[in-house]
Amino acid sequence: MKNRPAVTAVAGLVLMGSLAALAWTWAGPPAPGPGSIQDAIGEALGRQALKHLGSGGRCIVLTRDTAIYPQPAADRVLGALTRTVRAGGGSVPEVQTFEVDPLRPAQVPPGDFLEQIRRAKSGDVVVSLMGPPLLSDEQRAQLPPSPACRVVALCAGPFPDAAAVRSLARQQVLHAAVMDRPDGGAALPPARRGREAFEDRYVVFEATAEGSAR
Repeated sequence: MKNRPAVTAVAGLVLMGSLAALAWTWAGPPAPGPGSIQDAIGEALGRQALKHLGSGGRCIVLTRDTAIYPQPAADRVLGALTRTVRAGGGSVPEVQTFEVDPLRPAQVPPGDFLEQIRRAKSGDVVVSLMGPPLLSDEQRAQLPPSPACRVVALCAGPFPDAAAVRSLARQQVLHAAVMDRPDGGAALPPARRGREAFEDRYVVFEATAEGSAR
């Protein structure tokens, strides 16, 4: 019983280390500030959302709930995305959050993703900060032949590779994405931040008839 405070302290440090590792994996270095790589990620997602936003369409964002387990990096991406969409004349009337175990990769529950795609109207864009719509064959069969909305996703970290992203594009359930560079990204000098750091680590995927990335 005397060792309980020490055990609790060690467990807390392990948890904090795990959270930091997860934050680094999908959103780059922590401690986001003005001009950070998280800003560049959010801005890139916002620009893609604006490209696919139709007249009168809404931008619906899916992200993890950071109220219980704070993640400044995730909040920074969401803020930059929202600002970019609004600056381009769009609106972000709905942000749906999901409680996710911080020790597990953040993924939108497939059933919730399916429901969002089915409920969205023509011109809407669903932006997922928790990866692409990983739907089963049965769930995809429930989608209309050509979904009314468009889907943009952050596909960094423990999410599908380029081949899988192209497959989702062919299935018309993913139209644009920010994803890890195929080469894994370059080692960043300490001075590189923002857009330069973003270009070292990520690539923007835009779906075409064949599926491509630029």
